[in-house]
Amino acid sequence: MATIYRPALWLPSYEQGFARDASEAANPNLWEELLFNWHGPLGVTGATAWDVSGFSNDPALTNMDPATDWVTTERGWALELDHDASQYLTCGNISSTIFAGDFTVAGWIIANPAAGVFTRVLIDKRSGAGAGFRFLIENAGSNFRVDLDGTTLTLLAANTGVWNYFTLRRIGTAVRLFVDGVDVDGGVSGDDASNNNGLFIGSRSFAAPAGFWDGMIGSISIWYRGLAFSEIKKLVVDEHAIVRPRLAVPLSSGAAPAAGGISQIIGGGMVV
Repeated sequence: MATIYRPALWLPSYEQGFARDASEAANPNLWEELLFNWHGPLGVTGATAWDVSGFSNDPALTNMDPATDWVTTERGWALELDHDASQYLTCGNISSTIFAGDFTVAGWIIANPAAGVFTRVLIDKRSGAGAGFRFLIENAGSNFRVDLDGTTLTLLAANTGVWNYFTLRRIGTAVRLFVDGVDVDGGVSGDDASNNNGLFIGSRSFAAPAGFWDGMIGSISIWYRGLAFSEIKKLVVDEHAIVRPRLAVPLSSGAAPAAGGISQIIGGGMVV
């Protein structure tokens, strides 16, 4: 007979519970070298976006009203940023060396369509023009672009008006862009993009903020390593994969099940 576990753990949230470190996680490998993890669907909707990586790099909402700019979507809570209102988030210098070697940046986003040539910055950590890291959408949403210190890579397959899970990964000098788990484009850059400036989400970080994002952001995660393709696919099929906790101890047994043991959901409960 199947053992049923509490359904509250199926959708992690601040109220119902979530994994706070690898020891509590159903997918502990996703906590390896995790530096930053803001996950909007957890439902912490104040003046900061809560980083649950354990490093407390909580981004502050700028030119935003928590009462109206946190919105509920089919993917849970997200922030809706308005380019015309110059809205963005900043969390200071989370690490000077995060973009020096291998890294992965990933998250759930919607980029609003716009006419003409435009720049919408998603993530920026630079100390000046051409120095540091920047990831953006440009040319009426037709492509992503990544700037890594002295190298600029134009990467295709930006999709506007719909939710996309993007993953930008560098291993060695190989840079790859995945959209919804599909490897869509890439290039070569071994440039050291480290610097001591703050990390901005939704705006450029040096000089005056500009190039503001227009659309929704549901989560942003950053690792000090290049994720394996299997890990990227896991993040696409389970948007809560990082914070999903191990199953609760079953009611009929004192032994906890192994992580990743869910095979189906029946009657609102978890069945293994």
